[in-house]
Amino acid sequence: MRPAARFDAANCSFGLFFLPDMASQLLHIVSKVKPGGQIVACSFYQGAFEPLVDLFLQRIQRYGVNPPEFTWCQLYLETHYHALYARVGLTDVRTHRHDVGTRFDDAEAWWRVIWYAGFRGLVAQLGEAELARFKQEHLAEIGTLHNGQGIPFSVAALFASGRVA
Repeated sequence: MRPAARFDAANCSFGLFFLPDMASQLLHIVSKVKPGGQIVACSFYQGAFEPLVDLFLQRIQRYGVNPPEFTWCQLYLETHYHALYARVGLTDVRTHRHDVGTRFDDAEAWWRVIWYAGFRGLVAQLGEAELARFKQEHLAEIGTLHNGQGIPFSVAALFASGRVA
């Protein structure tokens, strides 16, 4: 057993895709887990936040703001995890999709996601008057998605586990 390997398992929730070199950091995590131990990670699955995020991105681009590539797209399919886990020597790789979404009572709840969960840097590029206009226009279009039971908010997640050899 590796001297530093003293954990039975390790978990990385919605974090690997932020790393510039996922494989080397995952190898570091693997080095801390005993042989036969398990590594579990999760990320957003392809289609997460749609259609709300699509409407947001289309509108923000009309305001001259160009969003960066979303790094979570590097791990949004099962094949991405299988390739990454194989690269670092993990075996018995398994993936599972699960939608942990909800329904919003109103469009303002979606604005809180924009403001507090990763999109603020995009809307912060707008001036005060532009931001107010953007918010009004965007929330009006999001409000049209209300289906009588709320505004569906899909948070599709992809979980992947693998064993340390």
